[in-house]
Amino acid sequence: MNRKYLLLHLIILLAVGIIMWANPAILSAQAEISIPAGMQSIKLMQEAPNPQDIPVRVVIPRINVSLNVEPSSVKGNTWEVQDEGASYAIQSSFLDEEFGNTILFAHARENMFKNLNQLKIGDKIQVFGQKGVYTYKVNGISQINPLEVDQVKSSGNDNLSLFTCDGPSDVYRLLVKAKRISQTQYSFEEVI
Repeated sequence: MNRKYLLLHLIILLAVGIIMWANPAILSAQAEISIPAGMQSIKLMQEAPNPQDIPVRVVIPRINVSLNVEPSSVKGNTWEVQDEGASYAIQSSFLDEEFGNTILFAHARENMFKNLNQLKIGDKIQVFGQKGVYTYKVNGISQINPLEVDQVKSSGNDNLSLFTCDGPSDVYRLLVKAKRISQTQYSFEEVI
């Protein structure tokens, strides 16, 4: 990761931390998601000409989740899940793809994806990428059989899928689908 990306990650994490410290209500169900203060001056781009933005952080206000995201792969039937934080399925879409489906998954643990079942249709999810911030609105929540991984794929209306274990002894999987409602790209030249 080069210096520009590292600096942007630090700026994003610092801004999110300051906002959460200064205003704990940012994590409540009533909180509105917006670009962090201090990042408003970053020059915006209209669209991403070459999609390749990957997630680095996911924030889900209703369930008080704010996790770092690391790239992971799905090999056969094995999902490489991070012990701390969320995983980005590198076989899925980039955040800035127009019709893609980005897949994030995490353990069903406290402060991770354990409480995804408490989300409601219309709740907002924010994903910070290396190049921008993407806001999604939940449009589907379902409990599926672990073998129904084809359900995770996009049906054309979904841009984000969150996936975790569910039920007694993790017998099911919980799938949350969301549609992107806004995106803001950053120009690194303006940050450095």
